[in-house]
Amino acid sequence: MTFEADAKVAGLSDIGQLRQVNEDSILVDPEARLYAIADGMGGHGSGDIASQLALETLKRCIASDSVSKALYSDHITDDQALALVFQCISGVNTQIYQENIKNGNDDGSGMGTTLVGLCFYGNAGRAVVFNIGDSRLYRFERGELSQLTQDHTMYRLWEEGGRIGPAPPHNLIVRAVGLFADVDIDLEVIATAEQASYLLCSDGLSGMVSDEHIARIMQNNEPPEALCQSLIDCANQNGGADNISVISLAGSKKIK
Repeated sequence: MTFEADAKVAGLSDIGQLRQVNEDSILVDPEARLYAIADGMGGHGSGDIASQLALETLKRCIASDSVSKALYSDHITDDQALALVFQCISGVNTQIYQENIKNGNDDGSGMGTTLVGLCFYGNAGRAVVFNIGDSRLYRFERGELSQLTQDHTMYRLWEEGGRIGPAPPHNLIVRAVGLFADVDIDLEVIATAEQASYLLCSDGLSGMVSDEHIARIMQNNEPPEALCQSLIDCANQNGGADNISVISLAGSKKIK
């Protein structure tokens, strides 16, 4: 059995303690084998609309007959899977950008969103990881938590540049979906493992709860929905400064 066939999955989103609107959206679609989180930003538009539109458009493309048939094929190659997911995310960017053009915001000041997710394909426990922005994908295996995506933030660029000058805000992102005609997408293929768990989250979790604390919570081996709630509760207890979204995919052979 492949990882995605045995996985138990849950996703939850919470408004947090300070925000008036939840601009996060989550997508849990076992049939399409697609799991994603989008964290919207308003600008002159609306972040909640951007995140919802991103996931609706992505799901529609991945679930379309031609793409779905290819992704379910036993003979699909890694390069073919990468190309299909790239095509769909490019379509998501175009959809939101066109809405910004309609609203007169084609200069990067309109609505946009982060996007992170997993799209499984074939029958060998492989998935395409995709990421734009600072929402994250983690893998938890044998008691160790590792971040599989890279934050596209000014803070990370400052760190890589030698920490020269004052530190920029942690949540100032340098890539987003929908702001411009083209978008730079991080894509890679991973081989999933049944003994591993995977965690998707918006920065409402990662910005309020350290990786070490997330790992300690995950070591309790709670069912996916209970785990999502525990993580959200922890973020809220630490201040809940942003919307909090979490998707947990637990493999069938957990290591105690």
